[in-house]
Amino acid sequence: MQVEVKKLPKSEVSLKISISPEEMKGYFDQAVKKLAKQANLPGFRKGKAPRSVLEARTGPHYIAHEAMELAVAESYYKAVVEHDLKPMGRPKTDLQDKHDDLEKDGLSFTATVAVLPPVTLGDYKKISVKPKPSEYSDKLVDDALEQLRKGRAGFAQVTRAAKEGDRVEIDFVGKQGGKEVSGAKSENHPLVLGQGGFIPGFEEELIGMKAGGVKTFKVTFPKDYHEKSLAGKPVEFTVTMRQVQETQLPELGDGFAEGFGAKSLADLRKRLAENLKQEKEQEARQRTEQEVIDKVAAQAKVEVPDALVDEELTRMFGEFRQHVERQGIPFDKYLEQSGKTEDDFRKDQRGEAERRVKLSLVLNAIQAQEKVTVSDQRVKEEVAAQLATAPDDQVKEQIKGDEFAAYVKRILGNREAVAKLVKYATG
Repeated sequence: MQVEVKKLPKSEVSLKISISPEEMKGYFDQAVKKLAKQANLPGFRKGKAPRSVLEARTGPHYIAHEAMELAVAESYYKAVVEHDLKPMGRPKTDLQDKHDDLEKDGLSFTATVAVLPPVTLGDYKKISVKPKPSEYSDKLVDDALEQLRKGRAGFAQVTRAAKEGDRVEIDFVGKQGGKEVSGAKSENHPLVLGQGGFIPGFEEELIGMKAGGVKTFKVTFPKDYHEKSLAGKPVEFTVTMRQVQETQLPELGDGFAEGFGAKSLADLRKRLAENLKQEKEQEARQRTEQEVIDKVAAQAKVEVPDALVDEELTRMFGEFRQHVERQGIPFDKYLEQSGKTEDDFRKDQRGEAERRVKLSLVLNAIQAQEKVTVSDQRVKEEVAAQLATAPDDQVKEQIKGDEFAAYVKRILGNREAVAKLVKYATG
């Protein structure tokens, strides 16, 4: 096997790999043995069927393709080890699906892959950051109690005019140029005035209406509205008020607190305070960490590979798609309504993807510099914890894979690296 290594811009390398006919014959033998073990042919013990019989069954190109796959995988791995490369992601090859004369002519192909780029770290131990304070206050407890009250609110029908905070039920229809707007019609539609469940200006028009009242008014849709045909356009709505209900909040007391598993109102306040303190302290730590990381990254110099940015964009797009679908919105419908494509998303988010990749590379360099190690036991424990909360079998299978374990190891290493950086910056 011969290998020619060529450095490319953006921390990529190309490996031109040539495999001799003699070496290819060995890969053909491996392919035949592999297929023979899988085949169940009458008259032959498993693993003993000759090549001629297998070719008659599968065709000669099938065996040649298997041999080529084995040759590419093994030769690429050997080339990477021999030249002490640290690939980042999967290689791209110029292979074509041609199998003729591989045993006679051998195989040549070029693999292009991003490699771990050198990172020049600044004097990160001299960075100074003031720890961010917790934003906890007793008012947060009062606000949390008020939200709990609203969650247990009751409603009583009233004959007066609707005001902010009331729950109302309405029939409505929206029109443009006298024609009904698709999706802008509903009957007995419930909403709480003031919660902003409709486009700006709509709920304000309902204040002052009584049950049985009818009102027609125009509302202009926001310029960034997801349905492009309505964005920035006025729509005329006719609304019939079906009923007005007054919000009745439960009284704060020990009985109310018992409904949340607390012994008393004082006990509930104490629990809320403890949880909110932990939450705000965690947020303060995260703000401190982010400032430290940003300063360390600003000092560092590294050439970010395009291939890694593209991989990060693919990951970000997948996460965004899952987020949209968790809202109960079909993703194809979302793209249609927003007027955007995956390419638009990639263009918009490329800068963020580059930032994330750079941070990852810098933290990887910090791990090496600080000799951060993560034991296999810690990785197993974290994987087990993730498995315990996995929502379905498909996710569980992904978590069990080697790729996820490597991801967990990298994340745990990053946490330790960040902890060291924060200690230097705030100590």
